[in-house]
Amino acid sequence: HIGGLKMSKSLKNFISIREALEMCSTRQIRLLFLLQSWHGKMNYSDDSITETRAKEHGLTEFFLLINALNRKYNSEACVSSTPYLPSNQNDAELNQKIMARQLA
Repeated sequence: HIGGLKMSKSLKNFISIREALEMCSTRQIRLLFLLQSWHGKMNYSDDSITETRAKEHGLTEFFLLINALNRKYNSEACVSSTPYLPSNQNDAELNQKIMARQLA
């Protein structure tokens, strides 16, 4: 629905995907779908876009804060976000050499 009316070309309230992408980012469109009930009708309006942008901003700020806290309290150098588990002694030694080079 757009502005409470069923989206229809005959009502001239049809919005194509291209037009929606000109007004919103792909992330905002995904969030707009996620904010709707799975079994209900989706209402596309200026208010819903504004709400989606606010939710996106809140999520972005949350993850920026989490990253900052992670850097502050978990300053141990790591190659990836998942812990490294060597498969054998040679693998562990190679990883130590790589980490030492990255820190140098």
